[in-house]
Amino acid sequence: MSAERTMLIVNPFGGTRQGLAILDQVKPVFSGAGIEVDVRTTECAGDARQIARTLPLDCYGNLCVVGGDGTVHEVVSGLIEGGQSASIPLGIIPAGTGNDVARQFGIASPLDAAGRIIAGRTSPFDVMKVDAGGETDYCVTLVGWTGVADINATAARLRSLGWLR
Repeated sequence: MSAERTMLIVNPFGGTRQGLAILDQVKPVFSGAGIEVDVRTTECAGDARQIARTLPLDCYGNLCVVGGDGTVHEVVSGLIEGGQSASIPLGIIPAGTGNDVARQFGIASPLDAAGRIIAGRTSPFDVMKVDAGGETDYCVTLVGWTGVADINATAARLRSLGWLR
């Protein structure tokens, strides 16, 4: 593994569609620390999961997500499905609407996240495996049925309100 090389999976469509602008903010932080950055950009739902599932990680010091909670969910799920979940640190650079996962780790901004990643600050986190209806999925924030699912669907329609939704 090389600490001098980082893979960033970027969701340009999540949250307020600022993923690429945030990428432009954090790339100089990595290059200023002498870290080479490779970028894979998602194009549609499920791309981050597929990228994480098939990405050869042996040449990277860490894998970073530039996106929101949904992108983090996809990357974690892909890493687990590809059998790579414990082999690499996962950096979270918030670029979503709510950024609940990043907030749980006390990440204040994309630049704060980049600084933490470069400093090698890590924190363990739990992942829940859910088997339902013949399908398996993984969660890093919450699992909900009925009322919780209905609330989440309503919140998705109110995306324009930002994190307050």
